[in-house]
Amino acid sequence: MNGVGEKKSRYGGFIVGKSVKGIIRMVGIWDLLLTLPFALPVVNGYAIGALRSLNGLLSPAAPFPEFSGFHLFFVQLFGILAVLWAAVRVHTGEAYLGAYDSAGRLVVGSCMIAFTLQGGGLVPAAFSASEFGFALVQAYALSRGVKG
Repeated sequence: MNGVGEKKSRYGGFIVGKSVKGIIRMVGIWDLLLTLPFALPVVNGYAIGALRSLNGLLSPAAPFPEFSGFHLFFVQLFGILAVLWAAVRVHTGEAYLGAYDSAGRLVVGSCMIAFTLQGGGLVPAAFSASEFGFALVQAYALSRGVKG
């Protein structure tokens, strides 16, 4: 116990409080909910349709491409990888996974902003808010709750 009733455990060289693991898991659950539709073959077309509708609302002048079966295949592959990455974080909540996830979110969010600034519409910019937000939440939790 650390004096405030929080049990600590050792993972990957870090001593991590349950609240830090909970935050890492919570972000993983968010990612599972958001990316699972893209990983499912029948559902991913509807998910793309929802993005198309959102693009029409946020950026009516920005074109949204038509997706063929070939495109949906790659959407599904990347969706599967995102689901697997999220599932590992939900399962373990390990600190080093949260650190890598935070760094990756900064890169992905920056790519989304760059795409938007090049005329790609506001949908990626809207998603970048969760990328940057959850990167900061995890990084802050790790900085406050991890001691090596």
